[in-house]
Amino acid sequence: MLNGILLMYNYNSFDIKIFKSYGAIINFFQQFKGDPSAPYGVSPDVMETYIRSCAGYCVMTYLLGVGDRHPDNVLLKPSGHLFHIDFAYILGRDPKPFAPPLRLSQEMVDGMGGFGSLTYKKFLSYCFSAFLILRRSANLFLNLFSLMKDSTLPDILIEPDKVVSKVQERFRLDLSEEEAVHYLQCVISDSLSAFIPLVYDSVHKYLQYMRK
Repeated sequence: MLNGILLMYNYNSFDIKIFKSYGAIINFFQQFKGDPSAPYGVSPDVMETYIRSCAGYCVMTYLLGVGDRHPDNVLLKPSGHLFHIDFAYILGRDPKPFAPPLRLSQEMVDGMGGFGSLTYKKFLSYCFSAFLILRRSANLFLNLFSLMKDSTLPDILIEPDKVVSKVQERFRLDLSEEEAVHYLQCVISDSLSAFIPLVYDSVHKYLQYMRK
């Protein structure tokens, strides 16, 4: 139901609405918010919104251990706003085996202009800044999760005594800020090079296309 409501407000599913209809995120942006004078033919405001949204998604879903990330759970507006749905799996739990701690797809990076682009480097800088800022407030997050030990959320009920430690582990408070940036960079790189999620996404896309 939520998916349908969001689509009514001009959000588009990565799978069905974007890749099937436009082939790539860049093409999608060019269609609705094109600017021939701008890099990649996309309005600078749209690209800025997109990379900020992607950075926020990457850092927060990593810290909260949000699982079951696949293209149908990612919605995108022509304005560049990226939105995620379906948070049935958190704290590192995932229905698929060998899921990386962070999910960033090649298609999402291509939407920024690719790995060598200045836009992608800017995206990384936003990820690092967000991670460091949130680490400085880690105690707030840990205290909030400690209050949730008695919650009826399935992923907390499984191991209520480990809720805080699971979140704390992802903050990597044992590292200096410089080391934390390097660590997150490795997490992002590992996510992009992970083979099994690519297989799952390919199968998922194929099944979706066959259904629709």
